Amino acid sequence: MQQQSPPTFAQRENRVLLLRELISSFQQAQRSIVLADLQAIDKHLNGQHKLCLSLLALGDSRTEKICSDASTAMRMRWDNLTHDLREMERRAHHLGLVQAALLRRSRRAQELMARMVATTAMTYSPPVITQSAAAGK
Repeated sequence: MQQQSPPTFAQRENRVLLLRELISSFQQAQRSIVLADLQAIDKHLNGQHKLCLSLLALGDSRTEKICSDASTAMRMRWDNLTHDLREMERRAHHLGLVQAALLRRSRRAQELMARMVATTAMTYSPPVITQSAAAGK
């Protein structure tokens, strides 16, 4: 059983690191969304997708258990990692919701602008010059 615990610790630490990267990406993407920097938004979304795939590949952290014969120090380390992991998951979830809301707001603003341009295109189109008017000049 002792041979299984180090990879589990490593997986848990890896999850925490990946979640920290994801949180950082969410925070950086917020600025890009507000500024409508499409290249930066695309870069962040692609990076977030890769991080999420890496997290999924690690499996479900809730099924991981520490071995029953673990020392007190190992149990404390496990508890600290679990606490950090839960905090990172909570923060990443919150920032994911914030990003989704910002993207929805951005999309609505773009749709509104597109409708405004489409409805005013006929009203403010350039004047049509007929050949007879052009010949009289």
